[in-house]
Amino acid sequence: DCLSSDGIDSDDRVVINPAEMPQNGAIALVSMFGMLALKRYYHLSNGDVILRSDEGERRLTSTEQEDACFSVIGAMVACVKKRPVAKPL
Repeated sequence: DCLSSDGIDSDDRVVINPAEMPQNGAIALVSMFGMLALKRYYHLSNGDVILRSDEGERRLTSTEQEDACFSVIGAMVACVKKRPVAKPL
């Protein structure tokens, strides 16, 4: 639910390209404290990273990135919407 304002719902499937580093403002799959999450990703010139979602914004310094075992898994390249299930007549 953290990116529903971007049209990504909890039951959608996303395609991640691990060979592609996300551009600033792109949606990325990131790992932090061993947890995976989709976030809008911004890399600043000083090495800080900003992660945004509907739940808010988090800024990570280089030291905080190391402490959180932070890594970018890849950039989102597609979102597949779940088809509505047809109800029997």
